[in-house]
Amino acid sequence: MICNNERVRQPACSTGARISAGEAMNDGKPLQADWENFTREELLAELSRLQAEIARLTAVLPATLQAQAKPVRLARNAPSPAVRNTGARVLSPEQKVQLFRRLFRGRTDVYPLRWESRNSGKSGYAPACANEWRAGICEKPRIRCADCGHRVLLTLDDQVVYTHLAGDRTVGLYPLMPDGTCYLLAVDFDEEGWREDAQAFRQSCLEMSVPVSLEISRSGNGAHAWIFFSSAVAARDARRMGSAIISHTCTRTRQLELTSYDRLFPNQDVLSKGGFGNLIALPLQKQPREHGWSVFVDDGFQPYADQWSYLASVQTMDSRDIEGVIFRATGGAHPLDVAFIAEEDQAEPWKPPPAQPKRLAGTMPASLTLTLANQLYLEKAPLAQALLNRLIRLAAFQNPEFYRAQARGFSVWDKPRIIGRAENCPRHIALPRGCLDNVMTLLRDNDIACDIRDERCTGDPLPVPFAGTLRDDQQAAVTDLLRHDTGILHAPTAFGKTVTAAAMIAQRGVNTLVLVHRRELLDQWRERLQSFLALDVREIGTIGGGKSKATGRIDVAMLQSVAPDGARGELLRRYGQVIVDECHHVSADSFEAVLKAVHARYVLGLTATPVRRDSQQPVMFMLCGPIRHAAKSPASAPQVLEVFPQRLTSAVDVAADAPIQAVFAQLAQDTPRTQMIATAVREQYGQGRNVLDGPSRKPAASAAGHSAVAVRAARTARQKSARHPVGCP
Repeated sequence: MICNNERVRQPACSTGARISAGEAMNDGKPLQADWENFTREELLAELSRLQAEIARLTAVLPATLQAQAKPVRLARNAPSPAVRNTGARVLSPEQKVQLFRRLFRGRTDVYPLRWESRNSGKSGYAPACANEWRAGICEKPRIRCADCGHRVLLTLDDQVVYTHLAGDRTVGLYPLMPDGTCYLLAVDFDEEGWREDAQAFRQSCLEMSVPVSLEISRSGNGAHAWIFFSSAVAARDARRMGSAIISHTCTRTRQLELTSYDRLFPNQDVLSKGGFGNLIALPLQKQPREHGWSVFVDDGFQPYADQWSYLASVQTMDSRDIEGVIFRATGGAHPLDVAFIAEEDQAEPWKPPPAQPKRLAGTMPASLTLTLANQLYLEKAPLAQALLNRLIRLAAFQNPEFYRAQARGFSVWDKPRIIGRAENCPRHIALPRGCLDNVMTLLRDNDIACDIRDERCTGDPLPVPFAGTLRDDQQAAVTDLLRHDTGILHAPTAFGKTVTAAAMIAQRGVNTLVLVHRRELLDQWRERLQSFLALDVREIGTIGGGKSKATGRIDVAMLQSVAPDGARGELLRRYGQVIVDECHHVSADSFEAVLKAVHARYVLGLTATPVRRDSQQPVMFMLCGPIRHAAKSPASAPQVLEVFPQRLTSAVDVAADAPIQAVFAQLAQDTPRTQMIATAVREQYGQGRNVLDGPSRKPAASAAGHSAVAVRAARTARQKSARHPVGCP
């Protein structure tokens, strides 16, 4: 018989500490402490601890004896008409525990235990620890459990499972094993409409011949779909299958939220360093079971009359069937089924993969009305489920932070696997303007006629001549950009993106707003536009940098100074063209909100770096459009960086173990070296070349001996913009 007695464990001690007084248990054998080495205060403290332990064990003794005398009682709910339990074999408590553990397999070296605060009512789970709340050992909440040197993790055994089923505690499971495998896959549904979502997922599993079990969660406001494997499978394969079934469900039956991909258990392919992975509450805990929750249900969401007979009939899935299910669910496409897929071997990561022509299953509408405004709007009522799902996924991409963290063994908690930019309006679905080409391709591939209503702002006429001269490569860029209302110019530094943009303003002839993200760019753009468009500087408005004077004709504004609401938000809706300099910055949330409020017909992005360090460039494409022209470096730009090493004969006396700053100081004080640099600078300057010298020490700059301009950092904006002769403070 399983008993509820808890073994008294030896308290974990820090290095050099003595064991506690009295008798501790080590593998069932008592260890007698050395009483003579303890002070009176230590003995009194140990006595208090033992008295508290005796009181605790005395309190749980009656419940323990009762649990030993009686088998586990399961709440009997109204039997489902679809269930037949006649002749079901009665299982003993031990057999029930073994059946339970055979299906719900995960880590056994640690398990999460539910806690609930009596004061705040908050609840959660934490790894079960033998030293939790032990006086003199546990220092919660001052020290986090993960940082505690006294943490002794408890193992998941038959007794723990029994106490969970009996209602004495609520136990969870860490399904991801240390070797990256798992024995089950679960999907959590807890959003509005969770019943329909869970039922749709179950239907997809049945279509794919995947055995699945539905459980009402312990809150009663959600459901878990469980898939059990006959042996350990790679968590990556199990999760790919789960994602494929979700994608199949969205295509055929019901539009699940993209966050459904984040509600898989396990939620990562490998364990993060020092982590246990995500946890899931084990079902059939007595207390919620008495309310009809935390129990398994049929397709009508009626609890099975005999939960144990049902569990005994559950079929497991063979690992060899996983790849076949993935293929049947996706047709060979990526399981996530989104527009931007991050592939490791993608040669040009700034480009989305070409859209594959794909006819959707089901009856499609003959025609649709597409409204162009600040976004693309399609009425939801006439959209078939497969079409609605595909449209939503045109505005979705894999979150690189999730995969980067997973690859490095970091936690992926609170990192969504998919980022979606589609918006669900009451009657319409809204997609970013950059999705227009893919939307039109999708409709054309499915023989759907499209009636386009253009509600964008065409702006006010702006007849300005272009006063500059374009190179051939710049003219080619203008020609390509003029073919499209939206898009990005990808050109390297020194290409002349500003002069190209000025030519676009003159060609399109509508009032224009230029958005920048730095004060220096604000002033540069005003100077360049004044020059290339032959305008008076007073004709170019400024918003930001302490100024707020818009002309409504040609204005330059800082992104940080243009809020999408209020008076300036209304201003965003009046321009016929918006140009975004260094548009790779628009992926930031605040900048994205500004671009989504723009109603201009023409949106042009300029960038030299279409690939962001955080790999969020799909947001840039959605807001500004795809790359319409990718320019190469101008022929006049140097193609090769030449390095000319110079050898000095003077010795520098620096200790072998000297810090690097000491080495820099010695080099700065080396007069022959400094004179050699200054001579080289003078020679190049004498040949008519612009010279940029980056000395980190003032003495080096002071030796130049010529009039020069120095801009020093670590000062205010006004100080940095001031020009000082070299050598001046």
